[in-house]
Amino acid sequence: YGDHRDLHSFPTRRSSDLASAANITLAGGVLNASARTDGALTVGANQTLGGVGMVIGNLNVPTNAFISPGNAIGVLTNVGNVILAGTTIMTITKTNGVTSYSQLGVSGGLKLGGNLNVTFAGSGLTNGDKFQLFSSAIISSNFTTVNLPAVATWTDNTSVDGSIVVASVVTEPTNPPSLTAVAGSGAITLSWPLTYSSYLLQSQTNTLIVGLSTNWATVPTTNNSITLPINPANGSVFYRLKH
Repeated sequence: YGDHRDLHSFPTRRSSDLASAANITLAGGVLNASARTDGALTVGANQTLGGVGMVIGNLNVPTNAFISPGNAIGVLTNVGNVILAGTTIMTITKTNGVTSYSQLGVSGGLKLGGNLNVTFAGSGLTNGDKFQLFSSAIISSNFTTVNLPAVATWTDNTSVDGSIVVASVVTEPTNPPSLTAVAGSGAITLSWPLTYSSYLLQSQTNTLIVGLSTNWATVPTTNNSITLPINPANGSVFYRLKH
């Protein structure tokens, strides 16, 4: 929701719509649950709360629910206390030496639990790179399962200060990687091994007359993989790995 939504003032139909929606996505707005009887928003079964904006009131993410702060990258803020028991999905990136990340900011207490899944997009991680996934003055408990990108080994400080830190970048093999292409159902998936964290995928699209040129552009990927639609209208499309 891009505007201010007061759950307490919703007609019954609108409250039902919110509860039954597959996703609740904030687009820079405010979702206010503080005036409800329980003063809380509980994410429903198989439902995902995500986006960029603010939730007012306590927030509960039970075992069968999902939370995905940010629009891939960005901050979802909660004014209240948060209990995480489902699956928390985060994205971290590094592009041209600049790190960015999803973040859940909590004004009250944050209780960790359930699963934390973090994906990485970009390249050039270095030892000591820090990603502040959570911001809260009071963090308690731990995630049951933590899945961090395989491009590095990590120090998990989520239960201490809400961050993860690169302990050491996975050493790349000396031989260059091979780019794998798998086509099907109107799309093509390009990928290369996760052990190659310093390589970028680049592409160029030209007319058939021009063919291969020098207009390479970097393509953002997640965990060294991307699925792209096949557009028959494109004259010629080229991909390469750049070190």
